[in-house]
Amino acid sequence: MIGRDTPAFAATSVLSLGLIAPLALGAAHAHAGTLVVDGAPYTYAVRGDVATVRDLLRAEGVAVSQADRVSTPLDSTLGTLEQIRVRHAVSIRLITPSERTNLRTAASTVGEVLAERGIHPSSADMVVPSASSEVSPDLSIEYRPAVDVTLVSGSVRLTVHTPGPTVGDVLRHEGVALGAYDRVVPRPSEAIHNGEEIRIVRVTEWTKTVTRPFAPPITHRISYAMRPGATKVLSAGKPGRERVTMRYVQRGDKPMVSHVTTRVIVERPKPKIVAEGVGDWSRFRELASRGGSFAGTIAYTALQMVATAYTPFCYGCNGYTAMGQHAGYGIVAVDPRVIPLGTKLFIPGYGPAIAGDTGGAIRGNCIDLGFESRNEAMSFGRREITVYVLR
Repeated sequence: MIGRDTPAFAATSVLSLGLIAPLALGAAHAHAGTLVVDGAPYTYAVRGDVATVRDLLRAEGVAVSQADRVSTPLDSTLGTLEQIRVRHAVSIRLITPSERTNLRTAASTVGEVLAERGIHPSSADMVVPSASSEVSPDLSIEYRPAVDVTLVSGSVRLTVHTPGPTVGDVLRHEGVALGAYDRVVPRPSEAIHNGEEIRIVRVTEWTKTVTRPFAPPITHRISYAMRPGATKVLSAGKPGRERVTMRYVQRGDKPMVSHVTTRVIVERPKPKIVAEGVGDWSRFRELASRGGSFAGTIAYTALQMVATAYTPFCYGCNGYTAMGQHAGYGIVAVDPRVIPLGTKLFIPGYGPAIAGDTGGAIRGNCIDLGFESRNEAMSFGRREITVYVLR
């Protein structure tokens, strides 16, 4: 039997025998011609009882199914037919945007396969392999119709008719080259859709390294010998030098942006030292009693606290602080977690003070102000105050 699996050499042998058969058998045969099976031709010679194409194929052992293609109807009489072509169906895969189909076809070319499915590609559509390619077993055919997409780059807009299938394919087909930092939306790997916009953002990036000076830090020192608010530069200090690498980015028509990527200190600065007068204790106390305050110019932070009052020899007191100082006016008890011991303070209505003591009941934003007499302490009582931490 000759079918889709008949080896080529077998068909060639039959052809050779068929060429000799008419000469040898002569008039004993009623009909002779050429039978082409899956592209392999050979000559046949049959007796008079083989009348139709169906009879011929049966006699020659060529099996056919409904999916196979025969050039002449099976019920046709042989008559004067000189050539009969048989092409057996093969399994292939067809891929389109809407489906992936496994099918059997006896079509000779890719174009015929598409036509069988009602697909008639235009010159802009994508057909892989090409429409003129021959069909072979297990062939995979991909068809994608062209769609309209718009390329946008800055103020330029270009609408193209393209099959894609991906954004990257469109850019390559249109000759759009991307720089190392350029951005594309949607991403190059994504599939395109009809009416879609592809935005190209041209990005230029560069770096620059410079060595530059920077201002020295300022160290503040409180001077009780200077009047409140007065300042004096004790040391001008010296600027430092740093090596800075800047990264600049220009995205399309947007303003350029920059940021520091690395900073290395080449030469350390010497701090500038400034003395700031706060006057003596008695002067501060006098000003505080009259409502005067210079805390705004010499304080770096202000705390809202709840204040109470104590005297050096109150119950549980021994006249000395946790730092070994004499307790009394100007010495306040604090929570060291909030205000470190030794910190200089200014309290409107009370005056300058030093955080010099602690207390079991002094926790968080609580402060205990020292007074010299019980009457002063009782008069102060308990109230909310603002505490300025001096520089």
